[in-house]
Amino acid sequence: MRNPFARLAKPDTARPSLRERAASLKASASRVIRRKPVDAAPDAALAADPILAAIAETRRLQSAIARASALPQPAGSLDPLPEQTAAMAASNAHIDNVLLQTVPTTAAGCAALARYAIEFLDENDFVLDEDLNNEQHVRILGLIARSPMLDSLPKGRPLAPDLSGMSDNALIRTYNAFKAASDIAGLTTWAVLGKPGDRRLLDAEGDRLSFFQTDITDELARRGVPDNSASASRRFDALIDRAVACSDYEEAARLATLAAARP
Repeated sequence: MRNPFARLAKPDTARPSLRERAASLKASASRVIRRKPVDAAPDAALAADPILAAIAETRRLQSAIARASALPQPAGSLDPLPEQTAAMAASNAHIDNVLLQTVPTTAAGCAALARYAIEFLDENDFVLDEDLNNEQHVRILGLIARSPMLDSLPKGRPLAPDLSGMSDNALIRTYNAFKAASDIAGLTTWAVLGKPGDRRLLDAEGDRLSFFQTDITDELARRGVPDNSASASRRFDALIDRAVACSDYEEAARLATLAAARP
């Protein structure tokens, strides 16, 4: 993980000025000290999902860094105190070798890891899992995506929601919103390529968006063709778009023929 203080422990790299280092130490310490206390997770919860214990230990080590950072610095010294170096090394080792290697096993663990990644960024001004290629949150996403919790996701198409109370315009606007979300999700799958199972979370969300789009066009088709030409045109556009997305080109051609035949 990248760390603004890691360079202090390397004698062969350029050292920051005393003013810069002191400001960074005080800022880091004050952020952690100002943070509202987080209730410790019950022992049963820690045992249920190993990521919860890993997060709890990371918080403890980050608090140790804050306490070491607040220690008085000898006048004119450019070197970190031994306590600061030890606290930073312990935290870095735990994050790299434990936290970022632990796959959450429950939904609560997945949520806790995602929340802690945001909390860490807020407190430290850099991401928890940034790697040498400057890729951010990829390892966190990978851990969540490999969670066995995802094996319990519903299989097949979920029960369609009741859309009968929505107007045509509302349905079509919702369809367009889900379609845009699907397009964006499809462009982000590169972020979790690599280990087996990394794409399961995005794939499940993509399926969910696809089901919603089909539910909407099924409802539009059930209503038939409206008398208003503008409404009919918008409805045909959505139905044809969905048929093409599902590779049902015969249906798309049939709908296009019906649309063209309308006055």
